[in-house]
Order: sequence, then structure tokens, then C-alpha cells
Amino acid sequence: MACIPVPLPGTFAVMSIDPVASLEYLDDPQALLACEKLEQKNYVVYVKDGNFFDRTNSYHDYTVEFLLDELPHAVPDQGIEPSMSIPVLPTTAHPLGREPLRPTSGALPWSDCYLSPFHGAEVRAGAAIFEEDAPLYELAPRERGRHDRLMTIDTARRRALQEAMKMRQTYASNVSSMRPLADNAASTSHSPPPPDLDEGEDSASEYSVEDWEDSNDTADTLDSDDPGPSYLFPAHGAPPVVTFTHDFSTVDVLHTPSEFFAEVEALDRIAEASRARRRAATEVDTGRVSNALEGYDDEKPTNLLLGPSATRGKKEPRVERFIRAVRRRLRRIVCVLGPGVGE
Repeated sequence: MACIPVPLPGTFAVMSIDPVASLEYLDDPQALLACEKLEQKNYVVYVKDGNFFDRTNSYHDYTVEFLLDELPHAVPDQGIEPSMSIPVLPTTAHPLGREPLRPTSGALPWSDCYLSPFHGAEVRAGAAIFEEDAPLYELAPRERGRHDRLMTIDTARRRALQEAMKMRQTYASNVSSMRPLADNAASTSHSPPPPDLDEGEDSASEYSVEDWEDSNDTADTLDSDDPGPSYLFPAHGAPPVVTFTHDFSTVDVLHTPSEFFAEVEALDRIAEASRARRRAATEVDTGRVSNALEGYDDEKPTNLLLGPSATRGKKEPRVERFIRAVRRRLRRIVCVLGPGVGE
């Protein structure tokens, strides 16, 4: 069997976080020791895209979608519906009757398999490795195109639901502010009904590509802090470093996206503790230098820094420049480390 690069976009793969590689940039042995104690789980994902052929970077960026063992839960306040998903063989059930995606190597080895555009993540991985003798669960170009089209349709429907929700909230706010200006009975009896979705939009029916294009016209009116694909999870810093394999024998159950992001949050806590230690150490060093300079008089420098000749008139400007330079360096250290230093 020929060797293939891992991960290959358009394939299903097993992904796990590499905590040490994720935080090695901190250059903190204590943080890396904490990383080694973390537990990592294996997650089955669909590798949507990536740039593993880029040899100029140590790590390459990938967009992945988690393979779910059930339909995604409804989140009405986020405009999310269970039907915003795609089954993958061997799963065939779907609220809208969508045809399942069919991997080239046949059905996946789990009974319930779904993908959703709102359960994904951005990750980094090192240079692609090559594996052989592992079945490759890949989507053919036609299936990849169908996947992308359905994900686009679901994203458009979510935007439309969010826009309708925003209109209802605006209407309710306007009515509430107008009531004190009019008679209570009159305002309540003659108030028009709040705007609602059209009958077709309120049902879990398929959106067409034209619907998506129309909804894009209103995308700019949505809140700028729209959380995007990983809406269920908090935002993090740099994407975690992960490893990939196409060997599914290491996976017994499908772990959830929330478990993945719990691991990411553990990394965030270790990184924050490392930064706090570095700020504290810098505060101590800053205090020591400040105390050392505290006894020096700018007008009459002592001879402790430059010897007996430092008190002579010709040497005074030189000492003053030295003290000013030290103070500038201290200010730069504080600025680089950010708020909280020295407080």
C-alpha cells in the first residue's frame, strides 16, 4: 500500500493535542513539566483544509470539523438547529432527509456519525508525516463539494434566524420605550404583532443556494462579534499544536468537541500561570534596581558607580546619562510586560 501524507485535506483523521509543543514558545521548564502531566484524548475529525505543502513554516494551519456521535443540540439563542448537520455513513437518519456522505473506503466504524459547520476548530500541526497500511476514509471531490454546499446552506440559515431574532428584539425594545408616552390600554390594544419569520423560514426546510446569496446581503448587519464556527466555545490564543493519524484503531468512542476545548483551556491556564511568574520575577528585578538607584543624587553622584573621579565636574553628565539610560530600560521592561507590573 502506498504511503500517504497525514493529514490529507478531505479525509477523516484521528487528532490529539500535543501540550508541550503548544506551549514550548514560553521557554518555561515549569510550564512544560505541567504540560507533560496533562491527559490527551483522541478526536475523530474531518480535515476540511490545510497547507501542509508549505515548507516555509514549522507548523501548518488546518481547519477541522469534529465527528459527532449524535445530531447537534439545538441552541435557539444562537440560531442553531439539529438539522444543521450532515450524516456520514453508516448513519442515514437526518431531520431533513439529507443523503449521508460516503467515504471512499466505506462506512466509518461507528454507528452514529454527523458533521456540523458549528463544531469545528483551527489547529496547527508539524510537517506532514507519511503512513501506510491504514484504510483511508476520504471524500471524493463530488462528495466534498456536496459537503461544502450543505455547510454553506446551514450557515446562511443560521444568519437568517439571527437576523429575525435581532429584528424581534429591536421591535420589543422600541415598543417598550414608547409605552410611557401613550395610554397603556391604547398602546397594548393597537400594537402590531412582532415581526416573525416567513412560514418557509420558520420550518426546518432546505435552503437553496439562492437563499444563501440573499442572506449574504444582510450579513453585514449582524453583530461584529459573531462567534463563527466554534460558537459553543470560548476564544483562545494561538491554535493548539496537534498530531494526526489515519489509524482509527486507537479510537473506541467519539469524544466530544467540549472535551477538546477543555484540554485547550487547561493549556491556557498553564500559559497564564507562566506569564504571572514571569511578571512577578520582573517586578522583583525592577524593585532591586530601583532600590540600588534610590540613594543616588542626580546633581551629586557618588563614586560608587564610577570611582572617585565620578564627582568631578567633567564626569557628572556621564553619570546622569547612565542613570537616565537605566530608567529608560526599566520603563521599557514594564511596557513590554504589560499592565500589572509593579502594581
